Amino acid sequence: MSTTQKPLTRQCLRAVAFLTASMFFVTTTVWADGVYVVGALISDKPAPSSVPQAVISQSQDLFKTLALPSEFGSIQSSHQGRGNLTVIHIQDAHVNEEAQRNIAAILDYFAGQHGLDTVALEGAEGELYTSLYTFLPFPDARKDVSDYLLKEGRLTGPEYLVFTKRPDLKLFGAEDQDLYEVNRQAYLQTLERKPEIDATLRALGDLLWKAARYVFSDTFYGLMKKRAAFDKDSHELIRYVHALTAQAEKLEIPTHDYAGIESLLFLTELESQIDFDRAESELEALKESLKTQLSEERLKAFLSRNRAFEQKQLPAKEYFSFLEAELQALEGDHAHVLNYLRYRQAYESIHVTLFDEIESLESTVKK
Repeated sequence: MSTTQKPLTRQCLRAVAFLTASMFFVTTTVWADGVYVVGALISDKPAPSSVPQAVISQSQDLFKTLALPSEFGSIQSSHQGRGNLTVIHIQDAHVNEEAQRNIAAILDYFAGQHGLDTVALEGAEGELYTSLYTFLPFPDARKDVSDYLLKEGRLTGPEYLVFTKRPDLKLFGAEDQDLYEVNRQAYLQTLERKPEIDATLRALGDLLWKAARYVFSDTFYGLMKKRAAFDKDSHELIRYVHALTAQAEKLEIPTHDYAGIESLLFLTELESQIDFDRAESELEALKESLKTQLSEERLKAFLSRNRAFEQKQLPAKEYFSFLEAELQALEGDHAHVLNYLRYRQAYESIHVTLFDEIESLESTVKK
């Protein structure tokens, strides 16, 4: 059964837009400078002094099976305590539409799968009364306005989720307004002295570089210079990682535990061997060829995985690994396409943890 909604009148749309703007102004710009982000999400009420063992066991089971669809983000670290609360901290990229949409998707996932009911927000104090907005009876108009505000950086992912899909989700500002204001004022005062501070830091940096030339060995000093070049220009990343791993090899420091670094080096090795336009064209042709050669059962699995990948329900790394296995069974020389698929798998293996690996290996080499 489906329902048809009558077209909205201009007056209705204006009312939605006006109330959206009013609610947004009241909850966001009054003292948070228009930006606040997810600090944590809490999927239970405060723990009583005595917690039944069954509740603790249920919380521990949730922790063991905690997962997140790769298209939304990845779990970087975890720690299991002994209480019955589950707290998840989400790293944020301020005023970034894609990041905010992913945050909304993460919260929606945990709300649907694990009963998430409260989101603690940075940059606000106390409960946010989203009902001022969500009571409006025009979901399409609410979504259009929310999409616009999200794109403009005037709405966060949690707000977007509440306004468009989960009106019962509680948003709670975790800040202390007085402390927030003290810190904000300290930041603004520092900004006033920024030119003076920058000049001082540059002068100190120049002195330290001059001293380093006489304090450290030529090898170590050269590595420091490559690191400085990378810090200044991200395009120097590959050059620096090559220098760092070469030095690690000379010092007989094993690098096989640094999966991200190994994937990055593998990518750079493969890149020179691949014509990407040709590879993608050949891959599409081979996929069509596969459809005529697979058994009925394997064809169903093949089409199912293609559909899941297109709908972002299957991780890219898993999909390209599946394609590689299928193409290896085909007759003929498909080395170019297989290299491309290996490249894509390596590319999908690289996460922000790569930079943690670089810091760790760098520290070991320095020591």
